[in-house]
Formats: sequence, structure tokens, C-alpha cells
Amino acid sequence: MTKTAKDKKGAASNKNKFKADDKVYAMDSGDLYEAKVIKFKPSGEQFTYFLHYMGWNSRWDKWVVESDLMAAGPEALEMQQQLKDKKKKAKVNAAKRKEDQKVKEQIKKEDQKIKKARVDVKKDTEDDSGVTEVKVAMPFTLKKQLVTDWEHVTQEPRRLVKLPRELTAANVMAQYMESKANRGTPQQTARAQELMDGVRIYFDKALPLILLYRQERTQYDITVQKLPGKSPSEIYGAEHLLRVFVRLPQLLAQSALTPPEVTQVQKLLADFLRFMQKNHAAFFVQEYEDEEPEEPQTA
Repeated sequence: MTKTAKDKKGAASNKNKFKADDKVYAMDSGDLYEAKVIKFKPSGEQFTYFLHYMGWNSRWDKWVVESDLMAAGPEALEMQQQLKDKKKKAKVNAAKRKEDQKVKEQIKKEDQKIKKARVDVKKDTEDDSGVTEVKVAMPFTLKKQLVTDWEHVTQEPRRLVKLPRELTAANVMAQYMESKANRGTPQQTARAQELMDGVRIYFDKALPLILLYRQERTQYDITVQKLPGKSPSEIYGAEHLLRVFVRLPQLLAQSALTPPEVTQVQKLLADFLRFMQKNHAAFFVQEYEDEEPEEPQTA
């Protein structure tokens, strides 16, 4: 098909925006790259330009349409920086989403562990026997703390909580009791004190047996050797105290508490966990030790 006079006139009226040897910026895959025009030719209603990308091998030279080009100058440099910032932000967001997903998966695993640890508490009735399920509700922030702690200790490069902790588990429980005394009745304070005493006794006995990860046992041996007479609650902090609450459902289920007593204990434990959550920044360490502990010396 031959061009009409009108088509010829329109094509002839098009003018190339750039010429040979002009410096331009070309859009490619969401970035702007500095390039030099080698040659150009008309292509439909616009021109295409054969470019050499600055700092790149000539095998990357290619034809680019005029609409994907910008003249070299402050405007192009500003656009290039904006695109870089946008891509960097997108990369950070993608990494954050990936990390959040990883945390969610770990929290899900911890939830499954907690559910597995729950044991039914049987209660007798005149006609039948029902089941009371013991649950200890843990705030999301503290679940995430458990996962973060697990990752630091068990994943490479392994990191451990520096011992002894300045703010120990005993200190945390003492601060809770001070708070409880200021806002509760004498009867409520007495019940809370009784529970905290029980938690501390359980923590001191359970820590070397079931609350430590394998990677922490050498550190434990070294520390108790250096601090004779100190109990675990006077050495370890909130990080290890929190692990107790993964084990408590099973302990409560095996106790001789009546259903009303179990309910009361659940409320007190939930209150204590909210206290830990509220003071998360003060109670939990931000950095773990990178160094592996030395082997304990024997006499």
C-alpha cells in the first residue's frame, strides 16, 4: 500500500529529538541508565535510537524508542535517584515481608508446641466427669520474643544471653509484685505473691532440666561454677523466665487445683504476662553475645 500525500507530510514533519553523540538516559527494567546515541532512524510516528550504555560492553548496545529516553541533565539525574530509592524501598519491604512471614511461621510452631503441652484437667461431678482445658494466653509480642530468642540461640551464628543478667528473673517478679501492691487489694497481692513464689521455685528447679537449649548448657555450667550459691532466678533474666510459660499448662493440668482455682491462676498469669509485655523494652536484652563460651575449668 502506498502512502498518501497526507501520510508523507506527517512522516516528514517528525523531527528527531536526539542526534548522534548526544548523552541521554534510557529507561530499562525500572531504572534509568546513562547512554550515548550512536545513530537513529524513524520508526512509525517516532524515532528509535541505537544506544551505547556508558560503562557497559558494546554487546549491550541496542535500539530504544524515543519515548523511553530522557535528555541528560538535572531532571534525568533526579528521576534516576527517585527510581533507585523506590527500588531500594521495594527491596527492603520485600525483605521485611519475608522476615515477617518467617516470624509468623515460627510463632505458629510455638503455638503448636503450646497446644501440645496442654493437658486436660479432669474434674469430678455427681453424674459425669467433664474436662477443663488449661490455657495460658500469651501476648503476640511475647510469642515473637520466644521465636527471636530461639533463633539467636539455635541458629548460626549462635548467640547467647550474657550472664549474669543485670535484671534477673527474680527482679522481674519483684517489680511485678511492687506494681501489684500499688494497684490491688491486700488479698489480691497475697494471691499474686503466692503464685510468684511458686513460679520462682519451679523456674529454679526446671531451668537446668528442661528450660535450656542444648547450645546453652556449657554456659550454664560455667556460670554456676563462677557464682556458687546463686539460684537460676538470680542469674537468668526475662528471656528464660518466659520459657516457663510454655511449660506451665502441662504443670497446671497435673496439679490438684480445683477448676475455680485454675481460673484464678490463669488470670494472675495473664496479668503477669501483660506486665512483661508492657515492660518488654526494659526486661529483654536487645543484643546477644556472639562469642562461644569457654569450657569450664575442672579442678
